[in-house]
Amino acid sequence: MNTATPSPVQVEVEAEHADERALLERVLASRHFVKSGLLSRFLRYICERSLTGGGNALTEHHIGVHVFGRPEGYDCSADNIVRNYARQLRNRLEDYYRWEGQSELLRLEVPRGGYKPIFLPLTLDSISSMPSSARAAEDHAALFTGPSIAIKPGSRSQTWAVVVLSAVIIALLGVVLALLRSRVRPVAVVSSPMHAFWASIFRADRDTIIVTADSGFGTLQDVLGRRLSLADYTSLQLGNLSLAFPEKYVTNDLASQRYTSMTDLETAVALSHLPQVVPSRLTIRFARDLRMEDLKDDNVILLGSAYTNPWAELFEKNLAFELVEDAGAHSWKVVNRYPRPGEATFYQGERDGASHKTYARIAWVPNLDHTGHILMLQGLDMAGTQAAAQTLLHSTALMDVWRQSNGCNTADASFEVLLGTTSISSNAGTIHVLATRHSC
Repeated sequence: MNTATPSPVQVEVEAEHADERALLERVLASRHFVKSGLLSRFLRYICERSLTGGGNALTEHHIGVHVFGRPEGYDCSADNIVRNYARQLRNRLEDYYRWEGQSELLRLEVPRGGYKPIFLPLTLDSISSMPSSARAAEDHAALFTGPSIAIKPGSRSQTWAVVVLSAVIIALLGVVLALLRSRVRPVAVVSSPMHAFWASIFRADRDTIIVTADSGFGTLQDVLGRRLSLADYTSLQLGNLSLAFPEKYVTNDLASQRYTSMTDLETAVALSHLPQVVPSRLTIRFARDLRMEDLKDDNVILLGSAYTNPWAELFEKNLAFELVEDAGAHSWKVVNRYPRPGEATFYQGERDGASHKTYARIAWVPNLDHTGHILMLQGLDMAGTQAAAQTLLHSTALMDVWRQSNGCNTADASFEVLLGTTSISSNAGTIHVLATRHSC
């Protein structure tokens, strides 16, 4: 029986990159990647391509097709899934070297502006072989140290050299201190009522994803006259849901394009400008580009109800205030599963009229793996979602329920807030807190 054996050239290539491949396996086995199948596949693919000489083909479009399953003709400018996950990939690599990979002798990086990975030797004997980016850092440091100057001890030139050098050092220290002072956040930020809450969501050691709702998905359900589930929604990734409907162009457009509301965009921008945000760890993503693994290991902010952001469906069953479609009234309502004295059993939203009652829910619950949290800002309509965002961003109404939940000191802590408001031309009017819940 004939057994295929590797060619001498193949064996030589594999031996040449043995250290790089061993490092890749350690990184993929680390806690920063082991639970993230998509990021692991992304990193393995670009490393294998690069080590086998195909690094120059690693374009955004190529990765979108071969890693994320996009069709050959997809438009990178309209679908930024590769850029979003590349940013997350770089953050995870930094986390690995900050913790588990501190003793590594090789550093794996994916430089910004491209997707071709590089392996940097970190031993003293190999500093001369570092790529230009690493040598540039040494050259930058040399600007501060300057060339060595031999000065005869006891000479007048030595005295003046010491004076000049001291003056230069003092000037540089002054510049550094001024820069640091300009970057320090005001004390008022740290002492703001909701600082601890936002600091728990935007962290330097964890990615935070803001997910805008898919308005087109809601319209698609209206056109079809039936409710679609999360399972249906995930099949829309490539627009391949079977739609038996006369106006196929309309349904296919709603299933494949990316539509969101101005309310969600304004909320996402406002959240991204909070002083507690760590810019390198924040991503704004369209609902259709989210993956299940994102909800397992990251902090995620979901905007919109399950009707336009079906990922909320994963958490509905554990919440006290449930957003339910009232098919008979062609509207939505909030069901109070465990009403307390003075609370209604349900809160019926209205749909008709320029001015009508609507409701919203703010929920802070553990993510799927209980390693972080999901923050949900959901309204029965756009005015409701706007009311939830405004309450969270511009009010201290949540302080008590947040303190109670945070006092649990457990990863399973959660809270909910039910809000009522009036929708006036799709804008929220006066907002009222109707009920709150917290649990450990």
